[in-house]
Amino acid sequence: MFTLQDAKNKLEEYIDFLNLIYSQNYPELKLQIIIENGLTLENELGWIFFYQSNNETTLIAGNGPIFVEKKSLDMYQFGTALKTEEYLAIFEENKSKLPIIKKDKDGIWNAS
Repeated sequence: MFTLQDAKNKLEEYIDFLNLIYSQNYPELKLQIIIENGLTLENELGWIFFYQSNNETTLIAGNGPIFVEKKSLDMYQFGTALKTEEYLAIFEENKSKLPIIKKDKDGIWNAS
């Protein structure tokens, strides 16, 4: 089993990638995405992380929480249409119904 710090380290790598993409494509926004540590939830299967811009004038939308599985550190993208608990129930029922976030051989992160 992995630890909360292991999960956070992997998620921070993904967040760093998002920040790079935003800075390259929208430099005028001066957007910096951060993990909202005080909102992190834990259960026996993993951790649910929330993230947002650190600047209230450039908040991002459509950024559902990310679930990091304890046994594998696989990251799953939850949406924003349902409550977090409903996405967690979907994960528990059949996690393959949720997009998994992975880095490809070129270092590009994708949710599929």
